[in-house]
Amino acid sequence: MTITTKNLICEAFFQEISKETSRSFSVRELAKKAHIARSTIYYQFSSLNDVCSYSLNTHFFDQLDSNQGFCEFVKQLSDFIDKNPIFCMNLFTIIDPTKQHEFLFDKFYSYLLKRCSFVITQNNKEQEFYKKEIRSLTEFLIFQVNLRLQGNIDKHEFYDNVQQYFIITRNNIVREKQRYIISKNRRN
Repeated sequence: MTITTKNLICEAFFQEISKETSRSFSVRELAKKAHIARSTIYYQFSSLNDVCSYSLNTHFFDQLDSNQGFCEFVKQLSDFIDKNPIFCMNLFTIIDPTKQHEFLFDKFYSYLLKRCSFVITQNNKEQEFYKKEIRSLTEFLIFQVNLRLQGNIDKHEFYDNVQQYFIITRNNIVREKQRYIISKNRRN
């Protein structure tokens, strides 16, 4: 595999913020650690948040099996937090506080929407209901990740809580789908 400048920056970033808990981290520090100019980082990424995003994709999302179910995703997320606690904590410190929620929401929501095949439908009203349910699941997942990173819940509580919420979400979607089918059959 050829190491690109982008991957070099990402790897230096990952290694550096995985070492110790940090209150801040700058592009200047990253350039120094990666032995490159700041302008090279800005050529590859628009901001430090973009570096965070690329790093999270590279070290977590890109490693996931595209055929796995939600349960396996939650287990791998929990394992990733266990294996990389300092990295995960520092992501929250480094990402612009006004964009933290948006950053995680976008990551998890897009991933979950792709993986939840049961939300595929032709009906716009039904589609909006499903997306609303997936948004709710995403919000709950972010809340649980925060609790896990703060040490307020352990690995098993995290897994159980998210699984239970997923089951509720899935049941809501299945019920709505059944309602849609019933009402469609009544019209015909």
